[in-house]
Amino acid sequence: MNIDINYMYEALKEAKKGFGNVTPNPYVGAIIVKNGKIIGRGAHLKYGENHAEVNAIENCSESCKDADIYVTLEPCNHYGKTPPCSERIIKEGFKRVIIGIRDYNSKVDGSGIKRLRESGIEVITDILKNECFDINRHFFHHIGKKSSYFVMKSAITLDGAISTSSGSSKWITSQKSRELVHIYRLMFDAVLVGKNTVISDNPSLTVRDPNGKKIGRTPYRVVIDEDLSLDLNYSLFSDPDRKKTIVFTTERAKEYKVKQFQDKGVNIYKVKSKDGFVDLSLVKEKLYNLNILSVLVEGGKMINTSLLKLNLIDRVHIFIAPKLVGNGNSFVGDLGIDNMNKALTFEDKDFEFLGEDILFKATPKFQ
Repeated sequence: MNIDINYMYEALKEAKKGFGNVTPNPYVGAIIVKNGKIIGRGAHLKYGENHAEVNAIENCSESCKDADIYVTLEPCNHYGKTPPCSERIIKEGFKRVIIGIRDYNSKVDGSGIKRLRESGIEVITDILKNECFDINRHFFHHIGKKSSYFVMKSAITLDGAISTSSGSSKWITSQKSRELVHIYRLMFDAVLVGKNTVISDNPSLTVRDPNGKKIGRTPYRVVIDEDLSLDLNYSLFSDPDRKKTIVFTTERAKEYKVKQFQDKGVNIYKVKSKDGFVDLSLVKEKLYNLNILSVLVEGGKMINTSLLKLNLIDRVHIFIAPKLVGNGNSFVGDLGIDNMNKALTFEDKDFEFLGEDILFKATPKFQ
């Protein structure tokens, strides 16, 4: 079992090579082992192209006959953009198939496991099940709920501040935490912010290495601006990736301003307002229809509060630094809770140390 776990960790490393390029498919990695030696590695690298199992097979240094294949997600058993992976595994003569987690997509949902077992192959399941689920939370969410997966990311001090009272925020968390955020940006389809974050930080929301060099693909950058009051000089509207910027506004936006943004290549969507603000439930619905299935929310107090009050956050990733600032700007505002018994609580909780910081990951339990 320990050996199986070690090899599945290797398969998970492979799966990460697909970050940012496989939507709406899941991230999947595969390792092929024969006589105690890894002879092949593969990942699903691009939507519409080979799945991880096939890439691993084609990368093998010798015959796969009587080998073991470790795959993070149940092999498919249907024809889609590519043929069934189950049939290729059977054809190659594998002895064992070790699977991280079952694929609950209705097109698979155990049929791959069943087909492999019927062919006489030994199948072992649920190796590192939690880890294999975690890397694909967005996938399981959108196939189950038909909705984009919203993760609220905040970097805060011990007293819940995202900046000092003067607006200073660089840097709250450690270099290690900030590097992980860039991995998130690569992993997620989009990053969402409010207009106040654009004004205060003028962010690019690109993926960068520790030296600040741009790497990988740029996620969609989603901006909430109810009256389209921002100007075109900000990075999100003027950089080479501006065609991947989406602004959600309301009927209050002037048509000449909408045209200015569109002429620059920026995508503008008008949605109905709610309490004078962009109706964020309609934003989530529209992003799903645009096939933007995972969204990292990097907003400030207003965006975080609005999304939480509407029960639109599916998970939180809160980076907590061992610092105090006193009267700082909080990462969340009034949620309308006046009794501790009604406080927002969380489930499926996980704590991770990142240098001096703590990363708290959890799912909100909305009442």
